[in-house]
Amino acid sequence: MSEEGLSPQQKSELEDALATLKKELEQSIEEASEQVKPVSLDNPIGRVTRIDAMQQQKMAEASRSLNRAKLAAVIRAQNSLTSGNYGVCIECEEYIGLQRLKAKPETCLCRDCQEDRERG
Repeated sequence: MSEEGLSPQQKSELEDALATLKKELEQSIEEASEQVKPVSLDNPIGRVTRIDAMQQQKMAEASRSLNRAKLAAVIRAQNSLTSGNYGVCIECEEYIGLQRLKAKPETCLCRDCQEDRERG
């Protein structure tokens, strides 16, 4: 493992960023819950309007699903802060760069390992 760990101040800033992100995601998920309610077939609206409403519903479901996955990653990151493993890549066990953590505080992979995963 390299010697590029986070200072207490950096950890505190990232902890705050995670808390803010968690709150935003929870709010977004709650708001999306209203948008994913089934489109009533009994509602006397036109066919095109109904199709549009159903498409909006599907997009809201997809967005909510992505936000739930990101929320789970934020919670894992918060737990790793508590356990002292935050900022360490789960693949190679090297420290994740500070700039990457600032951009994506919920990440658990360094840039190289993330790229390897994306290449498949």
